Amino acid sequence: MIHRKKGYKLSRTTKVRQSLFKNQLRSLLTYGSIKTTYAKAKALRPLAETFCHKAMAGNISSRRYMYSYLGNRHQVIHSETALKTAFGSQSSNFIKISRLQRRPGDDALIAKIAFTKPVDFSIKPKKAVVKKTPVKKPTSKK
Repeated sequence: MIHRKKGYKLSRTTKVRQSLFKNQLRSLLTYGSIKTTYAKAKALRPLAETFCHKAMAGNISSRRYMYSYLGNRHQVIHSETALKTAFGSQSSNFIKISRLQRRPGDDALIAKIAFTKPVDFSIKPKKAVVKKTPVKKPTSKK
């Protein structure tokens, strides 16, 4: 029986595989789409779907789940608002996988994993407002 044995091993140890998925998820949420092998894209899709579903919920437990993958609270808040504005009240089918080509070196199938709708993840840094006060030079009396 094969109960509770979901996911792909991808010929990696557990920590390396988890790190790979975290990095790919961060890249997906930074750029909106990434190119990777088809096997990695298939392994990343359930994780990304769960992440998007949690972002749509928008409660504290879902934010903590998102923080465990992103590690940056500003990116959590920004990705949550970007996904909510792009998908509205949609509850599933956030990710699509498109087969692109074969890699010349090892003939691996390359795929593009992206969101089904265009999502704007561009983080616009806030400019700090610095108020300069004129400095008065002391006058010397001679």
